[in-house]
Amino acid sequence: MVKFFAKKKYEDGQREFYLFGVKVFSYFSTKRSLKNLHSKINKLLGDNAVVAVAALTDPLGFGMLDAKMASLHVPDKYKNLFYEIKDGDICIDGGANRGKFTDAVLHQGAECYAFEPNGALFTILRKKYGGNEKVHLYNAAVGGRDGEMEFYRASGNATDEGASLYANFAGGGEFGGKSQSCRFSSIHQKRIYR
Repeated sequence: MVKFFAKKKYEDGQREFYLFGVKVFSYFSTKRSLKNLHSKINKLLGDNAVVAVAALTDPLGFGMLDAKMASLHVPDKYKNLFYEIKDGDICIDGGANRGKFTDAVLHQGAECYAFEPNGALFTILRKKYGGNEKVHLYNAAVGGRDGEMEFYRASGNATDEGASLYANFAGGGEFGGKSQSCRFSSIHQKRIYR
């Protein structure tokens, strides 16, 4: 098993620093070298190191949930919404993309209705969650009525997170091309609520 962190010491004072079995730094054991090393480590890993260690040490608890929320860029003021999700709750992921939100709510024990209009991403989601009874996938956008609309991707990128039903997104930029038309699904009470 590869250790998260390892350090080798040599008689001449040289030290080597490893992350996941890969040598990252080599230095000599002086106060100045150690300060430089700490600066390099902080620059390399930053706040992500704390989140990664929490996820590794608490894979079934809040450590992993915090890592999933960091991946989603959840603002602090909304984190309690995730902490309050419990086993048996039902959540809707409108624009599931790569499934990060779905992963977070599944971690808390919820059932998830995930909607993704992008065919390339939907194929990945189907492979990722196929057979998971708590995930209900729909290759469609979420809306107030059924119908069809053109779907646009930034620069024609099949997995871009900046996709939209509008040719010009809120920032005023132009999208590179159209993708598949997507079914606009209403979420009916009888489908989700039992």
